[in-house]
Amino acid sequence: MEDREMEEIQEKIIVYIDGSESSWRAFDRALNHARRSKGKLYAIYVVDADFLSGISSSQRADVERDLTRAGASILNEAERKASSIGIGLIKVLRKGSIQGEILKLASEIKADYIYVAPKPKPSIVRRLLFGSLSDAIIKKAPCPVVIVK
Repeated sequence: MEDREMEEIQEKIIVYIDGSESSWRAFDRALNHARRSKGKLYAIYVVDADFLSGISSSQRADVERDLTRAGASILNEAERKASSIGIGLIKVLRKGSIQGEILKLASEIKADYIYVAPKPKPSIVRRLLFGSLSDAIIKKAPCPVVIVK
């Protein structure tokens, strides 16, 4: 029963990684948090449906396949880094809206923290229409969000 109680209070930490240098910094911070708190670490990569919608239909399947492979490779690298210091990693690969999938995972697992790196500044029009990734997550997240620069 004690193991079950420990699992229930174990922190659940999500980190969004996309292979960028800043997302790896966020991963390192989340990894350190998981190590200190003995928490569960979830690394999520999202094949961006918004990006795919802007690609011609003749190329979309190939690009989606390439992005999915890249995501799997990034998640495997994250798993190697985590296991090298004795941290288990739960890999999550999804397709959809990046912020939507991060928030959905946070709700599904009842996350305690979300780590993200700011994406490069979007165009003014895109920012006005959609906002930034970190802004959207901060506004809607069911838990604290850590932005790592």
